[in-house]
Amino acid sequence: MRIWLQFQQTLIVIMAFIKIVPITGMSSQARCEAINQELWAIERPYTVRTIGDVTDKVFTELGLNDGTWALDADLEYVFKVHPQRNINALAALFPDLSQTEKSQLIGFIESSQTFVFKYIITQGTTIYTREQLIADGLITESE
Repeated sequence: MRIWLQFQQTLIVIMAFIKIVPITGMSSQARCEAINQELWAIERPYTVRTIGDVTDKVFTELGLNDGTWALDADLEYVFKVHPQRNINALAALFPDLSQTEKSQLIGFIESSQTFVFKYIITQGTTIYTREQLIADGLITESE
């Protein structure tokens, strides 16, 4: 007699808001959108996209009350790295990183088949909860 045990898996989504500050020549909104698109390009590079693709982003984007934008991201999101990915454009969106840090980011992603999003968030990045955004006046409770 075989006994089959069924385990109920609980999906835990750790949502976080990552405020994206502007950089020279790029507004917060434009940079937020570009980062989001380049994150998607890790899984679905521009070279393999088709007209039927329904998205070009991984996460949603949120306009904040101070005029900046944030990625509404799942820190536990698992990226499946496409063999044709190109990480250079993503790395270029972080001019505050040293060349060594950029090389490490590129190397980590290129050498991985999958990785969890939280492992590529750069040092010094402020991660907010929804409650923190409300407390800081960056969003209202109804948002």
